[in-house]
Amino acid sequence: DSLTTDPWASAHLILMNPPFISRDYLAPEEIASVNAVLGDDLAKGRVDMAMAFIWKAVQSVLPGGVVATVLPTGLLESQGGRAWRDAIAQVCDVLLVGRFEGYKYFTTSIIETVFAVFRKRVATNAQAPRPDVSLLISQEGKEDAAVRFLRLRQQGIDRQVDGVDLYVASPKWALGASWTPLREGNYRLHEWTQASDVQKIGNLFSVTLGVRFRYK
Repeated sequence: DSLTTDPWASAHLILMNPPFISRDYLAPEEIASVNAVLGDDLAKGRVDMAMAFIWKAVQSVLPGGVVATVLPTGLLESQGGRAWRDAIAQVCDVLLVGRFEGYKYFTTSIIETVFAVFRKRVATNAQAPRPDVSLLISQEGKEDAAVRFLRLRQQGIDRQVDGVDLYVASPKWALGASWTPLREGNYRLHEWTQASDVQKIGNLFSVTLGVRFRYK
């Protein structure tokens, strides 16, 4: 059980496919291992074992080193994972977040999967501006084309691929309450509404979700 191995060896590069196991399916000793790695501040809500593996990798990678990992989509948007995401963003630059829509690419997974690349910040450069985040999202069936598209873009070759969006976004907007990549058009609309003076619905109405009112 590598979660109980402390410390992990230091590394410049860690590539991960951690186990996706939510708290509901963890044995008591596994919950204890996850909580020991995350601590009280990060082990909130319905934690997943993947959170502990990724956090341990972030702690183990050397300054300037990179962690690349696959993870469940829910960890990028759940309220219980908010403190965990914020903790990663405090010590790492988020370089890339990718999302393959649907469930067919990772055939053994029963949940939608995303991947992310983090670079650990150098302590002496901790206050430097954060770089933009690259966001990649592809339709189901376009995953291999999306990976090729990403490689071409890194080589300076710009080519449009139907069903694939690849763009850069400010960490201010991309790493907010949710880190799940949006389609570029949806992201630009979200960015505009957040930065504009347009009234938000919460300023005009008292919004209640998931509640039924019984009238006599």
